Amino acid sequence: MKEYTVRDLGPGLGMDFLWFNLNPGKNSAGTALVDPEKRAIFAQASFRLAVSHALNRKGIAQTIWRGLGTPQYGPISTGNRVWFNPSVSPADFDVKRAQALLAQINLRDTNGDGILEYGTRRLPLEFVLFTARGNPARENTAEVLRQNLAQVGIRANVQLLLMSELAPRFLRTYEYEAVLLSNTTSDVVPDLQADMWYSSGGSHFWYPNQTKPGTLWRLRSTN
Repeated sequence: MKEYTVRDLGPGLGMDFLWFNLNPGKNSAGTALVDPEKRAIFAQASFRLAVSHALNRKGIAQTIWRGLGTPQYGPISTGNRVWFNPSVSPADFDVKRAQALLAQINLRDTNGDGILEYGTRRLPLEFVLFTARGNPARENTAEVLRQNLAQVGIRANVQLLLMSELAPRFLRTYEYEAVLLSNTTSDVVPDLQADMWYSSGGSHFWYPNQTKPGTLWRLRSTN
């Protein structure tokens, strides 16, 4: 029997991540892809930071990935030792911080049902979270995200789709609210993902093919 050594080389370059649809467009019937008032909530940095604080990444890494996953808090994996910025503060799991951020943008539970309300009509803050069917780890992660977000008053309704059904939604029709999926690259240099990072790119999932950056924070992502 030959001797061998197994080494843990740390995190890779690929990551699972959650994003919200910020596309202001309409479908073929003339209906907004996302309710405008809800999209305005998605577009607020405070909302997305609150969601980040609400997610128990360490718990997911330990239970679903059995300790073989590494929590990630930004768009560049810690496994990318060339481009990862260690000075960026992680949005650690902090339910109270998430609740405070949501309250700051006027998301409150006024009827006591446990779900925050938003907009002029004070509708319950809920969204459909799509992810790929047939990937047990991702399916289980989506369920944990649903439970995490429920703790801060956000209702995420998980729907599982085959990739052949899911991909057209974020690449062509843009009819979705949120997606949990992975991003895998084969090189530490971000050039190969330019089509995702540029706001004009077709793979800039959350709002692709922009003729000009839709917000000030996208100005540096144009070509």
